[in-house]
Amino acid sequence: MLLESDLSDNVDQTLLEWRYGKPLNERSFVPFTIVSKEVVSPTAFIMTIQPKFLSSSFSSSSSSSSSSSCSSSGSLPGFLRESHSHGSVLQKAWDHGLWSVEIKQPQLQVAREYTPLPPLPHTDLPRQSGGGTEVGSVEEDIKDGRMRFLIRRMDGGEVSTYLSTLQPGDTVELRGPHLGFDVRKRLGSEERLVVLAGGTGIAPALQAVHALFNTEGQTGGIIERGVKEKKRVDIIWANRHRADCIGCPPNRDNNVGPIVGWLEMMRNKYGERLRYKCTVDEEGEFITREKIREVTDSTPTVTAQPTSSVVSGAGCPYHDAAKLITSTAKDPVSNTKDEQKCQCVAGKRGKNLLMISGPDGFIEVLAGKKIWANGQELQGPVGGVFGDLTKKNPGFWRDWLVLKL
Repeated sequence: MLLESDLSDNVDQTLLEWRYGKPLNERSFVPFTIVSKEVVSPTAFIMTIQPKFLSSSFSSSSSSSSSSSCSSSGSLPGFLRESHSHGSVLQKAWDHGLWSVEIKQPQLQVAREYTPLPPLPHTDLPRQSGGGTEVGSVEEDIKDGRMRFLIRRMDGGEVSTYLSTLQPGDTVELRGPHLGFDVRKRLGSEERLVVLAGGTGIAPALQAVHALFNTEGQTGGIIERGVKEKKRVDIIWANRHRADCIGCPPNRDNNVGPIVGWLEMMRNKYGERLRYKCTVDEEGEFITREKIREVTDSTPTVTAQPTSSVVSGAGCPYHDAAKLITSTAKDPVSNTKDEQKCQCVAGKRGKNLLMISGPDGFIEVLAGKKIWANGQELQGPVGGVFGDLTKKNPGFWRDWLVLKL
C-alpha cells in the first residue's frame, strides 16, 4: 500500500526527471548541451558538452519560470545538483580506466559509441591544449559533468555527420557510461603499455595514459604505491593526413594541433614515462613490423625463456591470452560483486599490453578481426602483423597481451 508521502515523492521525482532529465545511465538517453566546438582538421573537431541544466539556454528559460524548486539562474536544487551533474557516475568511469558513451542521432534513432578525452593533468603550462580548447582538472570536469570528444565526420556516418552540423547551445543525448578494459589490472606488475592508435583511436590512448599516471590511489588491487613511476607508455598515432596531427614528432612544426598539444602537455607532466610519435599515410609512413619491434624493444633474435603456465597467466581472467579471445572489451568494476581476482602467482601478476584502437580495418590489419558470437563482439584470436610477430618470436611475446578496442 502506497502512503501519501510515497506517492508525493514519486510524483516529485517524475516531475523533476521531466524537467531536468535523468542522471546519466546505461538504459536511457540523457540530454547534454554543446558548449564549444573546435576545428582540429578539415574533417575532425573537438566537441565539449555539459549537463543541460547548466547551459545558458536552460538558465534563460528557467529564469522566466516561477518554479520555486529552481533558482532564477536556472541551477538545480542543491540536493539534485550532484546526481544531475553526473558526478558519481563520471568518477566511477574515470576511476575504472577505459570507457565510452553512446551519442544518439534522433532523426534516424541510431547511436554510436564515442570515447571521452581525459582532462589534462596539472602542469605549469597554460591550461590550454595547442589549438585553444579550454581544459580543466578531473575534479572540475566531474563536478560540472563536462566531457570532450574527438569526432571525425565520416562519409555515410549517420551520427558523425549529424554532430558536425550542430552548434554550441544545441542538445545532444547520451547513454552510458560503458566501461571497458581495466588497464591497471591488465598491466599489473609489468611496466610496458604500447598503443597503436589510428585516427580518433587516439582518445582511448589518452584515457590509458590518464588511468596509469593521473589517478592517485586507484591501484585496482595490483599496482602499489611507488610502482607507478616505473610504468611506461609508448604511442604510435597513425593518421591519413598531416593536417590531423600538425606538430607531431618525428616531423615537428612550429604550429601544434589540439591533440598534439594535449599529448605534449602530458609529456611535459610525465616525462620519459610517456613517448609518442606519428605516422602519416600521405607522407608514405605507416605502422610496420619494424616500428612495432622498435617500440616494444623486440627483435627477431631476442627470445625470452619460456615461463610456466601459471606465471604466463593461464586461467587468470585478466592475464590469460587464451581466455581473452572469447572476452568482450570490458572488465568488471573494482570493489563490486562482479570483480574477479587475479589468479597469477605472487610476484608475476600482470602482462605488458599492446593496445590497438581505431577503425575496424586498422585493427584487422595489425591484430586480426574481432568476432561476433551470441550477440556480443569478442576479441578474437590475434592475427595480422602482430600475429606474424608472435609466431616468429613466441618466447618474447609470452608476457604480452593484445587488446583490441
